[in-house]
Amino acid sequence: MQRSIAAVDSADSATAPATARLVSNLSAGQAGDLATAESNEIVLCDDGNLKASAGCHAGFTVQFVEHSAPKRTGSFMFDWTPPATDMGPVMIYVAANAANGDTSERGDHIYTANYTLTVAGGGAPKPTITAGGVPIFTSVGVTCNSRPLS
Repeated sequence: MQRSIAAVDSADSATAPATARLVSNLSAGQAGDLATAESNEIVLCDDGNLKASAGCHAGFTVQFVEHSAPKRTGSFMFDWTPPATDMGPVMIYVAANAANGDTSERGDHIYTANYTLTVAGGGAPKPTITAGGVPIFTSVGVTCNSRPLS
């Protein structure tokens, strides 16, 4: 079941990479599948190549979703399909580059966050949107709360 995840990103940000890893194998354990949800995004494999429709090449299965061009809307949305079976806890990593667009590092800030998703018990998917518009969802025992990076 595919889920959309949002992260807050600052104006003039060049990239806001995100990845999903199995806690049992943080270096190479891709958790589920990442896909773009907006036109200015790409999904890269850990060999640096764009993810093909068939997925990443064998041995390079970790995926990263990021901007392909600067964005000014303050949000970053991508789709994540969790593993089909319980593979244990999943770690979602996100990063944002809050840049002022002057082509120097002065005044720019990098923000990172990670979220551990764990099996929470059964139940039907119950997607909801909070009053602030930040997605909060519960799906077949996996709970994720997206919040601004700080």
